[in-house]
Amino acid sequence: YNCVVSKIRSGDKTVSVMLPTGTGKSDLIRAIAIGLVKRSPLFSGVWAFSPSTQLRDQLASKDAGETLSRLGVLSTDFGGVSPFVAVDSLSTERFRNNAVLESFTTQFLTANGNVKLFIAAAKQLHRKTGIFPLVVIDESHLFSTDNVWGGAVEEMLVVGIPILLVTGTAFRSDRSKIPGFVTIPIDQADKRFVKTEKTNDPG
Repeated sequence: YNCVVSKIRSGDKTVSVMLPTGTGKSDLIRAIAIGLVKRSPLFSGVWAFSPSTQLRDQLASKDAGETLSRLGVLSTDFGGVSPFVAVDSLSTERFRNNAVLESFTTQFLTANGNVKLFIAAAKQLHRKTGIFPLVVIDESHLFSTDNVWGGAVEEMLVVGIPILLVTGTAFRSDRSKIPGFVTIPIDQADKRFVKTEKTNDPG
């Protein structure tokens, strides 16, 4: 948590976190939301995009209450309403005022040009508050510069929206680039061995 927050506070527009399954990625996302939205406002909110409804709902599940307890946060701090919301409909629950973290499925990001809506809403929040929301991409290895999800992330990066990439692996089996990263061969004789370095160039 401290490492991620330090990177974000230093001005990095893309920050990556690689944690194996079961080691607390959801907890980390919630903790960042509480720390950087509620306690020390650096963002106007956290929008998390997951590839499935199951992962989306996990961020706003009953286990989230345990996260609040560990962080010393009281439910009364949010009017007795959970600060973590799983969003089912853009038309009825889009960007609720009480939510610190809003959890969407990845399909929300790209369906019917919704990325334009998210970017417009982020710009509106920036004009109103002076700060952008933080966008979290869960299982970010599913995003690449060659697919529509990755393209949506690149559009957000161009605008200046900060992105947190969360995944259990830093590599794709098809060797496509994950947005915000560049792949560098370690051994020119064997291109199977590569490393990734973060870049603020969305291209």
